[in-house]
Amino acid sequence: MLPTYKWTTVCSDMAREDYQLLMEDMKFFIIVKSHLVPCVGCTLTRPHKMCYQLLECSSKTCNAATPYDACPWNGKVLTCQEFYRVMIMECGASSVTPQAPSYPATQGLRERNGEMAMQGLKPARIRMGIIRWFGLTEEVMPTLRQVQRFVRNFNKKELHRTDDYEDVLDQIDQLAYGPAVADTQPFSFGWERDSEGKPNVGNGSNENPFLVGLTTKCLLRNADRDPSSFVFHMDGTFKLNQVAYPVVVCGVSDRGRSFHLVAIFITPQRLEGLYGTALSALRRMFTAVTSMQLLLKYVLADAEAEQLNAVTQVFGMDSELTYLMCIYHVMAKVHKMLKALSGTLRERVVADI
Repeated sequence: MLPTYKWTTVCSDMAREDYQLLMEDMKFFIIVKSHLVPCVGCTLTRPHKMCYQLLECSSKTCNAATPYDACPWNGKVLTCQEFYRVMIMECGASSVTPQAPSYPATQGLRERNGEMAMQGLKPARIRMGIIRWFGLTEEVMPTLRQVQRFVRNFNKKELHRTDDYEDVLDQIDQLAYGPAVADTQPFSFGWERDSEGKPNVGNGSNENPFLVGLTTKCLLRNADRDPSSFVFHMDGTFKLNQVAYPVVVCGVSDRGRSFHLVAIFITPQRLEGLYGTALSALRRMFTAVTSMQLLLKYVLADAEAEQLNAVTQVFGMDSELTYLMCIYHVMAKVHKMLKALSGTLRERVVADI
């Protein structure tokens, strides 16, 4: 027989960042269920999803208080995948209410934490740095959650870094392209507006992936030249941001072997459909700025079939393409396939490349 829960609403229509801070102060828990279901927590009329999470107590203090019985506390978190507004519910009472140990949050300690947060260090590394720098003992040492909370607040208030969906939309909207944009002023593109006039850039889910392009008029004009005089580059990297989102870099290299950036795209996945959408947006924006069609002859990319298919789909109709592959990716694929061969045979194959 399935268990029944009598839920009590803790909060509703809360921003995702505020929800994370609230959950840190509640108790220790684990997520035992997490899946997408039809959303019932917002006023949006069209069908969309929400993330349903069921929580159970994992507090060692509760376990010690009732070693032969599970803690009766349960939590439920519902997150709308369109607006990222959160509803938190709970049922049952905790066996005990553990309190996090306090530590001396002096001005020097806060300044040191801020310096390490500005360097992009992870909270766990910041915590160990605090211990070494100030020589704190185990009794007064800050917990990892306390450091995580400080870093999150510092990033939002001091560095203006935020994961709030509405804030991201506002920043993208402020960078929207227009005829009055200066030649060197960055602008965003590759997205449309929804019925409410807000940028529709997706939310990062598999069903609605996030995609935003960034460039300037000067960068786009780097590709305004004879197609036979340059090589178009397209590659993805994970080293340009701290959240591991792939950044697709598009550029050209001339006969002098100089690389010129054209545009970058931020997207959560490396898929053929997203590559095609990005290249189509790049083509449209190039025409809007230069009044010319972007034509390619030589394309250099990695060993992903998705990139080749996307380039062929977008540029293959009016461009005579020659698809080149980076020698690094060629060697990486060869070495991967040669692992099962003997050392002598492997050396002979590599020597012939």
